[in-house]
Amino acid sequence: MHVDPTNRLVADSLEGEWNDKLHRLSEAQDDYERGRKADRKMLDETQRQKLFSLPKDLPAIWNDPNTPQRERKRIVGLMIEDVTLIKREEINAHVRFRGGATTTLKLPLPLNAWQGRKTSDHILAQIDELLKHHTDAQTAVLLNERGLKTGAGDEFSSESLRWIRYATGMKSYKEHQREAGMLTTREIAAQLCICEHSVKRWHRKGLLQGFTCNDKGDWLYYPPAENPPIKYSRKNNRFVSPACTKLPEQLQEV
Repeated sequence: MHVDPTNRLVADSLEGEWNDKLHRLSEAQDDYERGRKADRKMLDETQRQKLFSLPKDLPAIWNDPNTPQRERKRIVGLMIEDVTLIKREEINAHVRFRGGATTTLKLPLPLNAWQGRKTSDHILAQIDELLKHHTDAQTAVLLNERGLKTGAGDEFSSESLRWIRYATGMKSYKEHQREAGMLTTREIAAQLCICEHSVKRWHRKGLLQGFTCNDKGDWLYYPPAENPPIKYSRKNNRFVSPACTKLPEQLQEV
């Protein structure tokens, strides 16, 4: 009525669109009410009580194995307005719920990739103890028999044992035995003034006592006692002195 006569055509168009939107709104409200009444008819009183009791037992819903992850995400979206994270020595998570309540959680910093794959300390202690008496491969077999796993969740192998020793500075079986006084083939050959081939031959004949000290087949030998064997006599091709059978007390303990 108050529109300028020259603009009444535009006003009539706007009025028609406005009335059309109002009509659609009324239809949508009517459809919603009809659907709401139909839904109420589908649920009996027991079902309605069970439905309204669900929000009161949220932990049971959340921990139910039948609840899919998408529903858990929807629950979080319905409850939480926003979360503010502050990362320092630890992570402070400030949570604001839709009802206005707030809470703050303090969380430890996540582990780095290498920290997450690190073998636990109690397993490392067992490895260190086993390496005093066994090679890498033998230690791996014993650890697997005990049902232990590496930090990555794999079974132990000689390669993984070598890597653990390198990363932690653990001593190998050979290093432990060397500290106890065991001699290499070259060292005992130099001490007896014979070649390394003779050392191996004397060991086969029982004149020297030794053992393999790693997975490569290297040997270590007990130091000879007071009367060690000597080279062959050129006259009769026999050993001049018998093999030593008595070992030093500290080596007998080893």
